[in-house]
Amino acid sequence: MKITPFELELYEKLSSFFTESGFVLLAEKKQFRKVTNLGFQNVIFSLSDYGNEVWLEVNFGLRHHEIEKIAQQFLGNAEEYRADANTLVISIGKFN
Repeated sequence: MKITPFELELYEKLSSFFTESGFVLLAEKKQFRKVTNLGFQNVIFSLSDYGNEVWLEVNFGLRHHEIEKIAQQFLGNAEEYRADANTLVISIGKFN
């Protein structure tokens, strides 16, 4: 995926906060991710460019490896994406 200058600046500004909390930037996946014993937690950023403004959507996600190992066999996800599948994703708006 192409990373825009806006995204690079956003990741740079947020990097120290997330690094202090144990997250690693995965810019190509547009997220900060923290590996856990059971899977991972992530904060995912989606940008929509509307010319004179940019909308930023923020989602929290988590993955539980054992649940995904069972679930992925019944889903149509391509094999190469299965390791990155989230078990739960919720927008920051719904979370609030």
